Amino acid sequence: MMLRIAVAVLSAGLCVSGCEAPAMDDATVRRLTEQGVDPDFIFRAEVPGFTAEEKTVEPLDGGGFRMRYVSDSNSDDHAELQVHPVDFTAESCASTPIPNADSAAPVECVDNGKGLYRSGGGFHEYVHSLQHGHIRLSAPIDAISPTDLRDALNESESLWGPASHP
Repeated sequence: MMLRIAVAVLSAGLCVSGCEAPAMDDATVRRLTEQGVDPDFIFRAEVPGFTAEEKTVEPLDGGGFRMRYVSDSNSDDHAELQVHPVDFTAESCASTPIPNADSAAPVECVDNGKGLYRSGGGFHEYVHSLQHGHIRLSAPIDAISPTDLRDALNESESLWGPASHP
């Protein structure tokens, strides 16, 4: 485990050839792993029109984590990347809130063969299964197109390399 943490800390500041996702600094990776985040669930993503807010990186229950991004054109708009070590099922799709969305609004779910596309309460989100869990990227509907949202999630990378998305 210590070797994986050391590799995570060292690789966090590096970007392998072709990588465009923002690097995470060593101190942030160290803090996350010390707070119980499984290094396999630390991901980076480049979200078009948004800038990563590294100060918002924090652990989630069960060993996952989240990171927020602020819109380059409207500082009130935020995207959010979440990684969870539990499966996300079609059954839980409509009952799981979309981050930052109006929680009273219903969530519509569509399985488009490339993941679950969810929308409701002014936000939309793509969800992809991982080998042991799931990764989600959400943003205001009017701040990023569904295609760009999906592509950003598809191109996200863990500290160990590209994610294996459908």
